[in-house]
Amino acid sequence: MEAIPVAVEEATAVVRVLVRYGDPVRQEYLDLWVMHFTDDGRVDDFEEWAYWPGKSFSASAD
Repeated sequence: MEAIPVAVEEATAVVRVLVRYGDPVRQEYLDLWVMHFTDDGRVDDFEEWAYWPGKSFSASAD
């Protein structure tokens, strides 16, 4: 898994996440995580926008 911050504004951050499964890689996902942080550094709100390269944009059985 690789995570790269895309934007940070006050207590909100957007991170691009690349996740690869297998060796050799059999499955790959790209995500955007939108996170809001509390004053003590914990995340109190999390939103995930997932993308599967080479797959359709809707859920399927495959």
